[in-house]
Amino acid sequence: LKRGTIVVILPDRGDRYLSVTQFRSICAKCPP
Repeated sequence: LKRGTIVVILPDRGDRYLSVTQFRSICAKCPP
């Protein structure tokens, strides 16, 4: 690898997605 960009994606707990309307019914059942 002489040239290029290495991208690392680290998974989080998904807190940023909890406010999405599609997941409100699912996350309402999940503990915080």
